[in-house]
Amino acid sequence: MSSSKALTPLSAAKAQLRKEIAAKLSKLPEEEIARQSRSVFLALVKKPEFVAARRVSVYVNTANEIVSDEIIQKCLQDGKDIFIPHFIRKCPTMRMLRLKDLAEFQNLDATLWNIRQHPQNSEAEEYIETGALDLVLTPGVAFTKYGHRLGHGMGYYDRWLSDHEQRFGKQPVKIGLALNEQVIDSVPVDETDVPLDFVLHEAGIS
Repeated sequence: MSSSKALTPLSAAKAQLRKEIAAKLSKLPEEEIARQSRSVFLALVKKPEFVAARRVSVYVNTANEIVSDEIIQKCLQDGKDIFIPHFIRKCPTMRMLRLKDLAEFQNLDATLWNIRQHPQNSEAEEYIETGALDLVLTPGVAFTKYGHRLGHGMGYYDRWLSDHEQRFGKQPVKIGLALNEQVIDSVPVDETDVPLDFVLHEAGIS
């Protein structure tokens, strides 16, 4: 293997951890994911950061993640401005596009990486057109209770959060939503990995 393609020790550690977490999550029944998702939802909607937020980014979950549908529905019911991720193949930038209503959400198609999102030619409002966000709810592969996060290796959220800060001089409140099985003692990070303000998971709910 040439040196240009060789993994650095940090990259190798991240790749190995992703495999370990994926193996663990593959054994988790859908019923258990649904149960934990409900607990996380009930805790989230009581948090002052969620209640106060008017402009919110929420991920649209795929398999083996905290299910976000109920959170999205709650945001819409509460009249919050809600934005969901939009990805384009081979594009390093993640966009956040406005979700108008529940009908639009229910009609989203699973596209790139089986993620439900707006069509590639969507003319939906991008968040930067109307200002900073108050809150971002992030997925991930693994988390620590101190806010460190391991993503899928594409760097989308880290770049997006850095761009938000450059544009608006601040970052939104950052909350990671995790299954119990995703929360571990430590994850390998570097200076480009943006820490979260806190991680919400069932076992950590008091």
